[in-house]
Amino acid sequence: MTQEILFRGISKDRKKWVEGNLIDDAIKENKSYFILPSYAGCYGEYEEIIPATIGQYTTKDDDESDRLFVGDKINVEEMPSRPLMQCYEAEIVFVDGMFGFYMPDKTFQSVAIFNYSSPNGYRAFTCLRVKTIHDHLLEEGL
Repeated sequence: MTQEILFRGISKDRKKWVEGNLIDDAIKENKSYFILPSYAGCYGEYEEIIPATIGQYTTKDDDESDRLFVGDKINVEEMPSRPLMQCYEAEIVFVDGMFGFYMPDKTFQSVAIFNYSSPNGYRAFTCLRVKTIHDHLLEEGL
């Protein structure tokens, strides 16, 4: 089984999200980061990225098949088919080698739970991506 390694960031020039392979300029100070878009192939045009906006793909998608990246804000429904359902907003983070989010009680939960269904079809968590922590940059025109 292979895992897709993909990054996303906001282009400095186009002021839009770009997804693809992350590379850097190998300079130790004032480092620049670039993304070679997935559609561009090995010799395509790469785009310089605003470093603070870089997020890695978690290999999980939300309930509408949108990819989940570190830095995404999500709406989580815990126990969605139960009377005691909890709803809250959380941010996707990368902690101790795992992609996940913090529940309201500060417990860390892996994003692996989103695609899990028990044998009887019960899902403990569902989620929808709402926005990213950097969307305000696009709204403000950087």
